Amino acid sequence: MSNSCKADSFSSKKNKPTLLFLVAEAKYFLSHRLSLAQSAKGEGYDVIVATNDSSKLGFLQDRFRVIEIPFNRSIGGIQEELRTLAALCECIRKNRPAIVHAVSLKISILAALCMWRVRESALLCAFTGLGHLFTSSKVGAKLLRFVIQLTLRLLLSNENYWSVVQNKEDLELIQRVRGGDNARLLMIPGSGVNTDFFPYSKIPKDKACRVLFPARLLIDKGIQEFVVAARSIMSRRSDVEFVIAGGLDPTNPSAICQSEVESWIEEGIIEWMGEVPDMRPLYQGSTIVCLPSYREGLPKSLLEAASSGRPLVATDVPGCREICRSGENGLLVPAKDSITLASTLETLLDDLKLCEGLGEQGRRIVESEFSERRINSAFLNLYKRMNVD
Repeated sequence: MSNSCKADSFSSKKNKPTLLFLVAEAKYFLSHRLSLAQSAKGEGYDVIVATNDSSKLGFLQDRFRVIEIPFNRSIGGIQEELRTLAALCECIRKNRPAIVHAVSLKISILAALCMWRVRESALLCAFTGLGHLFTSSKVGAKLLRFVIQLTLRLLLSNENYWSVVQNKEDLELIQRVRGGDNARLLMIPGSGVNTDFFPYSKIPKDKACRVLFPARLLIDKGIQEFVVAARSIMSRRSDVEFVIAGGLDPTNPSAICQSEVESWIEEGIIEWMGEVPDMRPLYQGSTIVCLPSYREGLPKSLLEAASSGRPLVATDVPGCREICRSGENGLLVPAKDSITLASTLETLLDDLKLCEGLGEQGRRIVESEFSERRINSAFLNLYKRMNVD
């Protein structure tokens, strides 16, 4: 793929509105937005996907146009960000999309800057979770948070800009940032889960119990509390295994280094699977799925686990509490509290009948509220509201 935003092998179809997805990483598009893009195409949209590693989407070129833009999830140097901004502006100018669906806070801001004077296109800013910037107490993060909130207040005043958030707390935050103009602000809970792809299965009883941590190796995901809780539990019992399924993310400010993970393995506390392309066997082989994160948008891993019929243990924080309902499909614990996390996990490990009941209810909740079909329908209805038919 070339770094220009020429849309390679497809010619624009004048009778079809163009929908442009802006996503930093191809793997995120595949796991979180591919189904929506396919649904939009089925509704008559000409779909374009712009990402920084477009070669990974080459197999989709018979369905969508795929464009390379040098996005970076983290904040880079001024020259790097200006190059990205220029490439994005050129992409929007050449393709003239009816809708630009920008995924993430940073990409939404870049797209909003590009489209400030573009009247024929509508922008959908999808805030997928406000992450480290909104959980850190460091002075630099607080200053950047203040600057970003001021920037968003200015940019989101544009009548062609719409916003989507994934949980109630983020909705309230963006409402404050927008300053009372909330007509173009909606909450859609995540990207949904394919309940056929993640089928319900019974919790295995013929082997040791397994507690699964399905996330990147980040401090903000609560991995340190997970390991401390695992160490505590394993000091008292030998009938449980703790498994981490997630990759390293060295550019993230909250990253865990590989040497620390290796020390946990050597200590015999955890088994590390790395990044796992297909999580279904791990969910099906687990007794409990645990995500003690500090803040989330709406974690897809918890949806997948609940769809698979597994009880959840998660922190009582934005994003997690929307999926994990304490006493219904799992148990909630305070963030950054490894002692309570350990005792809560042991409560479930000691009661497999309770685990089964929570898992069954979790499957019902996902089917009724978080199915991919339901979420895609909500986005397609929003596209129609944006007056692009």
